[in-house]
Amino acid sequence: MPNRSMPAAPYPTPGALLMGDAFNMRHPLTGGGMTVALSDIVVLRNLLRPLKDVFCASPDKARQEMREACFDYLSLGGVFSSGPVSLLSGLNPRPLSLVLHFFAVAVYGVGRLLVPFPWPKRIWIGARLILAEGVRQMFFPATVPAYYRAPR
Repeated sequence: MPNRSMPAAPYPTPGALLMGDAFNMRHPLTGGGMTVALSDIVVLRNLLRPLKDVFCASPDKARQEMREACFDYLSLGGVFSSGPVSLLSGLNPRPLSLVLHFFAVAVYGVGRLLVPFPWPKRIWIGARLILAEGVRQMFFPATVPAYYRAPR
């Protein structure tokens, strides 16, 4: 197996996290890349440990319902997990697929609230769940105040 030295030349990219031997090429027989990746995971775990709730830090009942709906939607398996994972990993760049799963999770979350009986309080939480997901920002971006928009 040929091996060569590839010195690191970092290119800072906001939001990118490089783990393992992303900067170097290690010989596959030694398992060095995996060892570095596992070491990086331990460092990342220790850095994230002080955070209490990474996914949803809001005490709002609608956001808690959406968090549970997301996890339950992914646990359905099949296209319900492979679709969102392919979007997150960049393997599926189609915007229509993103919109489909966005609404599927929202409808699934509201449906969970309305079954077995649609109590008024649960209907209200379902409406807040849809609004909290940013439907206004997605379909009517011009109505969003400028301080919520990303700089261009």
